[in-house]
Amino acid sequence: MASNFAFMTPYSQELASLGTQAEVFFRASDYDACVKSLAAMGESLVSGLLRENAIACDEETAQADKITLLRSERKIPQSVEDILFALMTAEADNEHSSEDAKMLLRLAYKLCCWWMQVYGYQNAAEEVPLPDFEMPESTDENIETASDDDASDTSVAEEAPEECPDGEEQPTPENSVNDEEPSAAGEGANGEERLPAGVHRLLRWS
Repeated sequence: MASNFAFMTPYSQELASLGTQAEVFFRASDYDACVKSLAAMGESLVSGLLRENAIACDEETAQADKITLLRSERKIPQSVEDILFALMTAEADNEHSSEDAKMLLRLAYKLCCWWMQVYGYQNAAEEVPLPDFEMPESTDENIETASDDDASDTSVAEEAPEECPDGEEQPTPENSVNDEEPSAAGEGANGEERLPAGVHRLLRWS
């Protein structure tokens, strides 16, 4: 599977490389490193926007102030500002889950699509169609899928009725119970409650 950020290579090799690197870390289930790469992408993109728009800014200026400056100069829309802040603040967290990394990969992809539409095509001979986003699979997810398949096979084998000599089914014990644990309450599908406020709106933005 090709990287979701490969389309950026002819226009910004650094952004494409950071996005691809983040996916490599995600596939290896190193979610902290994945998020750090995406945060570095945000920093690189902000620095590039400041140069592209000839906005003077000290090198020691904090990332948050740079983002705010771009917004005040009307160089980025609110949705892009929100994504940049999401990438920046996520890096400060000590631990990141698979769902955190998935969310930020999607946001980073949307950020790159915006950059291509506004800045990338200025130096292109022709407009390149943007690819559909495909979430990479981590090693953790592959292991879980294999475990689920094994459990399913075992369950089917256990549920198969034994045949009596006369072809009658073995009666089910009256004291049998369902050992399946109930699903955890209080957490939405795919861990949605972990996502910061406003992120669902950003994920829908295109």
